[in-house]
Amino acid sequence: MKALTAVLFFTALAIFSQAQQAVPSWKIYYDSAQLYWSKDWNKTVPLLARAEKSALYDLGIYDENYLTIINDLGLAYAKVGDYSNAEKLLGKSVSIKTELNKTPNADLYRTILNLATVHSEQGHIPEAEKYYKQVLAGLNPDSEPELYRKTITSLVALFESNGHPDQALSTLDILKISEPGTSAEQLNTIYELQLARGRLNRKLGNFDASQKILDGVSTKIKNSQDKKFDDLFVECLIEHGLVDMEIGLFNQAEKNFLQAFRLVKAETPVDNATLTEVLNNLGGVYEKLGIQEKALVYYQDALAICVQVYGSNSLYTLTLQSNISGIELRQGLIQKAVKGYEAAENKFKIAAPESSASYITVLNNLASAYRANKQIKEARQTLERAYGLVQKYHLANDDLAASIMNNMAVLLTATGNTQEAIGYYEKAYDLRKKIYGDNSVLLMDLASNMAVVYWELKKPEKSLPLFQKSIELAIRQIKYIFPNLSEDEQVQFYKKLKEDFERFNTIAFQNATKNPELLTQVFNNEITIKSLLFFTQRHRRQIVDAKNDTMLVRHYDQLKSKREQLGYFYQLSLKDIAQTKVTAIELEKEIESLEKSISLKTSETIAEKMKGDVIRWSDVQSKMQPDEALIEIIRFRKYDLKKLGEGIDARTSFGFTDSVYYAALITTQETKQTPQLVLLKEGTNMETRFLNYYRNALTYYVKDENSYPYYWKPFEPFINSKKTIYLSGDGVYHRLNLNTIADPVSNQFLINRYNIHYLLNPAQYVEKTKQTFYSKTATLIGDPVFDMVYQGESGQRAGEQFAALPGTNTEVVKIDEILKEKGWTAQLYLRKLATEKNLKAVHSPAILHIATHGFFSTDKVKLSAEAKKDYLFYSGLVLSGANRNLADETQEIYDDGIVTAYEVMNLDLTHTHLVVLSACETGLGKLENGEGVYGLQRSFLQAGARNILISLWKVDDQITQELMVKFYQYLFQGKPEREALKLAQIDLMKKNSNPVGWGSFIVVGLD
Repeated sequence: MKALTAVLFFTALAIFSQAQQAVPSWKIYYDSAQLYWSKDWNKTVPLLARAEKSALYDLGIYDENYLTIINDLGLAYAKVGDYSNAEKLLGKSVSIKTELNKTPNADLYRTILNLATVHSEQGHIPEAEKYYKQVLAGLNPDSEPELYRKTITSLVALFESNGHPDQALSTLDILKISEPGTSAEQLNTIYELQLARGRLNRKLGNFDASQKILDGVSTKIKNSQDKKFDDLFVECLIEHGLVDMEIGLFNQAEKNFLQAFRLVKAETPVDNATLTEVLNNLGGVYEKLGIQEKALVYYQDALAICVQVYGSNSLYTLTLQSNISGIELRQGLIQKAVKGYEAAENKFKIAAPESSASYITVLNNLASAYRANKQIKEARQTLERAYGLVQKYHLANDDLAASIMNNMAVLLTATGNTQEAIGYYEKAYDLRKKIYGDNSVLLMDLASNMAVVYWELKKPEKSLPLFQKSIELAIRQIKYIFPNLSEDEQVQFYKKLKEDFERFNTIAFQNATKNPELLTQVFNNEITIKSLLFFTQRHRRQIVDAKNDTMLVRHYDQLKSKREQLGYFYQLSLKDIAQTKVTAIELEKEIESLEKSISLKTSETIAEKMKGDVIRWSDVQSKMQPDEALIEIIRFRKYDLKKLGEGIDARTSFGFTDSVYYAALITTQETKQTPQLVLLKEGTNMETRFLNYYRNALTYYVKDENSYPYYWKPFEPFINSKKTIYLSGDGVYHRLNLNTIADPVSNQFLINRYNIHYLLNPAQYVEKTKQTFYSKTATLIGDPVFDMVYQGESGQRAGEQFAALPGTNTEVVKIDEILKEKGWTAQLYLRKLATEKNLKAVHSPAILHIATHGFFSTDKVKLSAEAKKDYLFYSGLVLSGANRNLADETQEIYDDGIVTAYEVMNLDLTHTHLVVLSACETGLGKLENGEGVYGLQRSFLQAGARNILISLWKVDDQITQELMVKFYQYLFQGKPEREALKLAQIDLMKKNSNPVGWGSFIVVGLD
C-alpha cells in the first residue's frame, strides 16, 4: 500500500512539473507585470524587461506576443520618465509592424499614437505632430471611431498645451460631431470634445462663442441627470469661471468656482487634481479682487495638494509658487517675493520651454518684483527678455503681451522716461480693448496708469478722459461685484478702489476751473462710495428680515450666534483658550462661510438696488429749497509726482503725499451747473493742532477763536443766508459738533444761525421722507449698579472704576412719565436690572434709551492676540456688574456689564426708530475716511436702528439728565429728532453759554 502511494505521489509530481514547464517564462513575467500595471510602474518596468528578453529568445521579433510586450514596455518606460528607452522600443515596434503589414491596420496606428504621445510628453512638438497626423491620414474614422477621436483630441491637446489654440480648434473642426445614441461612453466623448471647443474659444478670445458652447454642454449634462457626467459638469463650471475671469465678471467667476469646489469636495474619493485647479482659480479670483489674504490661503491649499499629486518640480507646482510670490509682493514682502520669483524662474527654465506662457509670465512678474526692490537695471533686462519671447513665439496679440507692455511702461515712468512709456501704454491699452472690448474692467488699471503719465506731461485733454474712464469702470466693478462679497472681502476689495477715487479727486480739483463738470463727477462718485460698506451691510440685513426664506433666516441667526461666540473667544485668557474645543480660526471660517452664503442669496436684490437707485447731483440740486444748502465734505491726500535722485539713478515716484486736504462741494438752489468748490489745504492741522485747540477750549472754558475760521468760515460766502444746512461729513468733521463753533466777532454759535442736519451720504437728501414710529413701545435702561454683588458673594468689590450715576435714574423715570402721557408702553430696566443680558434681549422697541457711562478706550476690554476688528471692542457701554469685571477676571464674559460695539451689532433693532445713548463719548470710535466712525453709533445703526443720538465728549450727569428730559418733551410735541435736540440745547445754553455742557450731543442716521 505504501509503495502504491509513493508511485502515485511521484507520478503527480511529474505531471505538475511538466505543467510548470509548459508555461513560458516570458508569460510569467508579463502576467506578473500586469498585476502592477498603473499601480507601481517601478515594479512593472523590470518585470516587462525580463519578459522582453525571454520573449525575444523564445519567440523572435515578429511574434505578436513579443510586439505586445515591447509596446507595453515602451509605455511603462515613459511612465517612469525614461523617454529614451520608450522611444527606442515604440519605434522598434512601429518598424516591425510596418514591415509585417503591407496594409497598415489599427494595431499599427495605435502604436504610432503611443510613440507620438511619448514625443509630446517630452515637448518634441514637430515629431509628435508628424506621428499624430500620420495616424489621421491613414486611419479610417468609420471603422475605428474611438482611436480616431483619441488621435484628434491628442493632437488638439498638443497644440493647446504649446500655445497654439487656433491650430487646436482647426484640428478639432476636422472631427464631425453628431449626436450619438444612448451610449454613455459616446455621450462622454461628445461632451469632452464640446468642452474642449469651448475652452479653445476662450483662449482665442471668442468669449461669447465659448459661453454659448459651455452653456449648451452644461444644460445637456444637467438634463441627463446622470451621475457619470458629474466630473464633466465640474469641468464646465471651471471653464465658465475662467471665461468670466477673462471678461472681468469676477463675482460670477467666484460663484462658478465655489460650486465646483463644493462638488469636488463632495466626491469620494476627492479628485485632488481637479481640487488643485479649483483652489488655484479661486485664489486667482480673490487676487483680482484685491482680497489678498484669502487669495493666499487658496493658493497655499492648492500648492500643498499639488506637490502630492504632481511633485515639487512640476509646472503646476511652480506656477502656484509664483502666484504666492505675487501675493507676497502685494503685501510688501518685496525681497521674499524676489527670491520666490527667481527660484521659480530657474526651475521653469528646466521644466518648460521658453515659448511657454507660464515661463514668460514668471519673467514678467519677476520684473515687477525687481522694480519694487529698486533693481531697475534687472527689471528692464527681464522685461526686454519677456517681450522678446512674446514676439519670437507669435504671442504679440495675447493679453500676456499687454501685461508685459504695461509693466514696461510703469518701469519707464518710474525712471522718468514718460514719453517712451506712453508708447507702451497705448499699445497695451489698444490690445486689451481689442481683446475684451471698450467697457471691460480689465482696462481700468491701464487707463489709470496712462492718465497719470499724461497728467505729468501736462496733457489734460488726454489724461482727464482716461481718469474718467478708470473711475467709470471702478464704479461698474462696485455695482456688479460688491454685493456678492462677504464683509471682510468687501473691506479688502474696496481698499484699492478708494485710492483710485482719492487720486481722481486731486486731479479733478486741480482742473476744476477749466473743467467744472469734474466737480459734478466727484459729487456723483461720493454718492456711490460714501458709507458704501455700511449701506450694503444694512441692506443685506433688511433683505434677510423681509424675505420669506427660512434657510436665509437660519443662516443669519447662526451668523449672529457665531459672532457672539467669537467676541467671547477674543476676550478669553490664554489659559482659557487652551481649554476650549474650538479655535478662533475655526470660528472665523464658519462666520466667513455664513456671510458668504448670505451675501450670495441677497446679492441679486442689492445689485438691483445699486443699479436702480441711481441718484446724481442734478437730482439733489433740483430739490433744493431757497433756504437750503448741502455741503459734501471730502477728505483726500494730495497725489503728486516726486523726482528721486540724479543722473542714471534718477527715479520718478507717483503717489500720495503727507498733505491732507479737505474739499467742500456746496450745492444750493443757485448752483445751476455744478456744485461750488471750497478747498481747505490745512487738513493736517485741522486733524491735529486745530482739533486739540477746539477740545481744550471746551474743556477749559476758553473762548474759541480758531475753529470758526478753519472749519466753517470758508463755506459762508457760498451759503449766503441759508438757514437749513445738510452736511455729509468726512474725516475730522466727525470729531466735532459744528453747532458748538462760534463766530469770534459776533460771538454767535452756529446753532443759533443754522439748522444743521448730519448725513451719512448726500443721497439721503433726495431720499428723505417723514418717518413715523413703528409702534408706541420703548425700552429705557439706566442707573446701573456697576459694583453689583452677585448671589453667593459678599462685600464690596475692589477696584471700582465707574462711579454711580444717580441722575440717570431721575432721567429715565421722567422720560417714562412723558411716554406714558402720550400713551406709550415703556419697559424700564433700572439699577440691578440694567444688565447686559436685558439689553441683549431687547426686541425692536420704537425707542431705545440707555443712560449710563460710555467709553472709548483700549484698556476697558482685555483682548487676546488673536482678536480681529479690535477697534470694535474699544468703544462701548457700561452696565450693571462692570466694576466686578474690571476687578475680577473670573466674571462671565457673556454678562460682564461691558457691552462693546462688536456686541451691539447683534442686537435686534429692525424696527427701532431712535436710539438715545445718554452717555459719554458714545460717538467716538475708529475713523475710517469715507465710511465714518466705527464704534457704537455705526453698530446701533447696523443693528437696524434708523437714527441715533450720541455724544462726542464727556458730559456732566446732571446736565445730561436735564437735556434729555427737554429733548423728549420737544420730541413729543411733534418736533423731528434734530429739531427737538436743538431746542433742548438752546434752552440749556440760556443757562450756561459754554457748549461743553449742552453741545456734546448730535443726531445721525437715516432720516
